Amino acid sequence: MNKTTILLAGLILAGHLLPVDAKASQPLANCVQLSNAHEGTRSGTQYLLLKDGDTHYRVGFGGSCDALARSSIVQVATGREKNKLCAKGSNVSSRTDFCPVRSVETIDADEYARVARRNRR
Repeated sequence: MNKTTILLAGLILAGHLLPVDAKASQPLANCVQLSNAHEGTRSGTQYLLLKDGDTHYRVGFGGSCDALARSSIVQVATGREKNKLCAKGSNVSSRTDFCPVRSVETIDADEYARVARRNRR
């Protein structure tokens, strides 16, 4: 066998050893309108996880979000539209603080449940 064949075989084998998650997180492509029944849980002060029906989101702030740290009640809005979530242009706010959203990803229900369970401890 030549070196190229050995290298290709090694890459194929290595690819099969990587864990595959069919429900891996995906960046949010379009804005979504959250229902009034959506729920949320913090993942530290850097992420807010939202559940709206069967869809789950991880909202990132590019650092710590004081609104999450200082209040148990926060609101998501884009401009003046409450409950509108976009990867860019949305804010999460409490009575005294707000944080600009830097990223939004869809996540699976298991990840949301794992974080929510950890927060109940």
